[in-house]
Amino acid sequence: MAVLRQLDDLTPDARNRLIDDLDGETRELTDLVNELIDLATHRHDLESAELVALSEVAEAAASRVRRRSGREILVDADRTVVRGRRQALERAVSNLLENAVKFAPEEPIDVVVKDGRIEVRDRGPGMSEEDGQHVFERFYRASTARGLPGSGLGLAIVSQVADSHGGDVFVTSREGGGAVVGFSVNSKPGHVED
Repeated sequence: MAVLRQLDDLTPDARNRLIDDLDGETRELTDLVNELIDLATHRHDLESAELVALSEVAEAAASRVRRRSGREILVDADRTVVRGRRQALERAVSNLLENAVKFAPEEPIDVVVKDGRIEVRDRGPGMSEEDGQHVFERFYRASTARGLPGSGLGLAIVSQVADSHGGDVFVTSREGGGAVVGFSVNSKPGHVED
């Protein structure tokens, strides 16, 4: 607040940097609050289940993250259809993609959907075995992530969505470097109840 009181005394460049910083921090705080609400209330469980093509979910999430990040995201999806909660599934894929964008260099990010398994593949630094055992826990932050924006809740939400769809989460190393992080859902239509 003290800096804002002196806003008129700042150079235009310093003022713009300050506004950009405040904007970024406000966005991070908003994301944190929304993630906490999602985890605490299971808000995604209130959504009605319907038949969902996982290819559509992956493409919708990829499209949104492409717009936000300007990154190339390639989707390779089969025709798996599940009974599930479309918005929750899309949020889970978006969370995986946002992590890949944060950690991966400027190479394309791949989303692969096959038989009820959704994988996000990047060429980032990968993940240690120790971190891989904990990244889906609430508030866990890998040592390589502690200096980056985020709350440690995005992958916990992925885990919660996977569990509510009869699936599981996973993380492995990608051949040639990077990580494969994702989740599975029960690929039999009718598993998730309203």
